[in-house]
Amino acid sequence: MKKMQIIAIIAVALCLAVIVALVSDVEEYKTFAAAQQMPDGKTSTIVGELTHPDQVIYNPQQNPNLTVFYMTDKEGGQMKVKYFEPKPRDFEKSDQVTITGKVVGDEFHASRLLMKCPSKYVEDEEFDTAVETIS
Repeated sequence: MKKMQIIAIIAVALCLAVIVALVSDVEEYKTFAAAQQMPDGKTSTIVGELTHPDQVIYNPQQNPNLTVFYMTDKEGGQMKVKYFEPKPRDFEKSDQVTITGKVVGDEFHASRLLMKCPSKYVEDEEFDTAVETIS
């Protein structure tokens, strides 16, 4: 075989190895039931909604790095969640919450939290009215 063919085969093999590595790192969303079945130390990512937005517990005087809330996953499973960071602004108004962490006992300890805020995705009616009157 020629040098160029050998280099091409090695390049293709490296590309395939990179693709396999990237695909294996993609984490799928789980439910609370599936997260409870995970081996100790393994993290899970769960998407859901706040079960009781008015019952979010955050007391910055007592512990500024603890936010406690209840969440319902996409299949209806519910669990108490402890997020060891300050409560995000407008947290109770979020449409959807994505948490990453692990189950400890009967609680989910979240290390990362992402929110989908409804205000970012809803058109502003006042703006629409102003545009219509100007044109």
